[in-house]
Amino acid sequence: MESNIIDARGQSCPRPLMLTKKALKDPAVPAEFVVLTGSENAKENIERLLQDNGIPFQTGKEENHYRITVSKG
Repeated sequence: MESNIIDARGQSCPRPLMLTKKALKDPAVPAEFVVLTGSENAKENIERLLQDNGIPFQTGKEENHYRITVSKG
């Protein structure tokens, strides 16, 4: 798996949110990274976290999951 992709598909809340929080704090994670999740609830929680902290992101819907591109830099 690439270091800039967090594949949280199939994982239930709050795991995808926790992985996103960890990536935001981890200097080894690139300034731009992607979170994949199949859960709409997890997508909404991640978006809320990013919005509340003023972190730019874009969300897209793919075949059976959501792709959230995060710019922490």
